[in-house]
Amino acid sequence: MTMLLQWMNFALQHDYGFDLGGVRVNLKGPAPDDPINNFIIDAPSFNKAVAVSQDDIHGPINLFDVSWPCEIQTPESIEIQGSVLTTFKLFHSLEFGFSTQGKIYTENDLQLAILNLGKLCFEDEDTAIACYPKSASDIEVHSIKNRTWHEAVTGYLGGTLHHDLYTRLNEDLTLAIYINLTTFWGNQKLPDPEHKRQVFASILDFLSHIQIRQPGEYDPTNPPPLGLHSPIRHEVAVETLDDDDVDW
Repeated sequence: MTMLLQWMNFALQHDYGFDLGGVRVNLKGPAPDDPINNFIIDAPSFNKAVAVSQDDIHGPINLFDVSWPCEIQTPESIEIQGSVLTTFKLFHSLEFGFSTQGKIYTENDLQLAILNLGKLCFEDEDTAIACYPKSASDIEVHSIKNRTWHEAVTGYLGGTLHHDLYTRLNEDLTLAIYINLTTFWGNQKLPDPEHKRQVFASILDFLSHIQIRQPGEYDPTNPPPLGLHSPIRHEVAVETLDDDDVDW
């Protein structure tokens, strides 16, 4: 039976605009799963989120969640194969377990930070079910439109398991996307490489619509728009429709 995987066309989706410490991040995607509280993250927000002592534990700033389905079209019907579930997070370099002088200047620094974060979170866990990168070879690197994304699988077999994608914004800030794909292949084992490749095609397409502009890379008098904007749809005048266009 012929099946056709159908993914979302991100070019026709909502526009998201964030100011993350002066870095403008814009992307295209479906409507968020929950309301977004803040499109501007400033220095005071970082100070509240970043741990200032070894005894005070904080986490990254959660930006928003979004999901989208994959459909399978057959001659008989259209069915949902699974859904991509994503959570966007903003890390300060200190959240990776560095000292107060820790900075992330290079892609190699970011890989070391990801390894350090995995060690902090999972090193004392049951190695039979805990998944986290133990060496640089466990981190897959994606290069998309001159931007590098580092992918690490973290979590627990049989429990919460996700693919984490990280990209540097500057020496202090890293944008992360935590992706839950267990609706496609369960959580008892890691996916078959070919199955993962097919599902990741949509995720890489999603990443290709993310634009990241540093201060100086956009006109400060006319910066990229902030907030959530609905997709522009072409209106069709009612009188231009004929009987074949009406679907009751």
